[in-house]
Amino acid sequence: MALEKLQSSTDLVIKNADKGEGIVIQNREDYVKEALNILSDRKYYLPLDCDPSTKDREEFQALIKSADLCLSKKEKEYILVKESTLAIFYHLPKIHKDLKNPPGRPIILGVSYLTPNLSHYIDIYLQKFVLNLKSYLRASTSLITLLKDIAWKDSYYWVTLDVSALYTNISHDLNMKCTSGFLEKDPEMPAQQKAFIMKGIEFIFTQNVFKFQEGIYKQIRGTSMGDAFYAQLCESVYGGF
Repeated sequence: MALEKLQSSTDLVIKNADKGEGIVIQNREDYVKEALNILSDRKYYLPLDCDPSTKDREEFQALIKSADLCLSKKEKEYILVKESTLAIFYHLPKIHKDLKNPPGRPIILGVSYLTPNLSHYIDIYLQKFVLNLKSYLRASTSLITLLKDIAWKDSYYWVTLDVSALYTNISHDLNMKCTSGFLEKDPEMPAQQKAFIMKGIEFIFTQNVFKFQEGIYKQIRGTSMGDAFYAQLCESVYGGF
């Protein structure tokens, strides 16, 4: 009965904590306040007066049509989703930063909008570049494997690095430059396909539209957590230099 009452409450928001540190129950008022605080930063988010879905879909269809020379019929049918809805914004409370008033990590759940299958398509072709980066680590166990062959010296130091708001601070121009550089070095990929991938990435960047409550927003800087190929983009930018 207690769980059912908690689940049906409209005054509470229940989310996973950021960094996998359990479950957080917040007053809805506090949760919404932090969400609006995140979205008020005009460096990253721009409120829109209307829903751009119809215009975005027309541009998206034109993009797919322009790729007749490099996409098979099956690929087109997969990328061009038949129905779509706006992505949804939410945030995960960072209780490791502040237990009483945790800041939120913004997440954009866009699995039902125009680009998830396009993102998956691009992700497939970017993976091989990421896997060959010297800085690439698959998981913590990969690091342990690398360290086993190192003879530790007293002059060595452990250094940790924490990147603040990694996804939202990815430069669009820098990312496009790095990704283009990797594609140019690939002798096997046709030029038409390279051009389509670059246009596809640009579309995903510029049409990153979502809603929160009754408001509609566009992310104008960086990338959003929650899309298939964004992790590859972070690797290509920071591992490519």
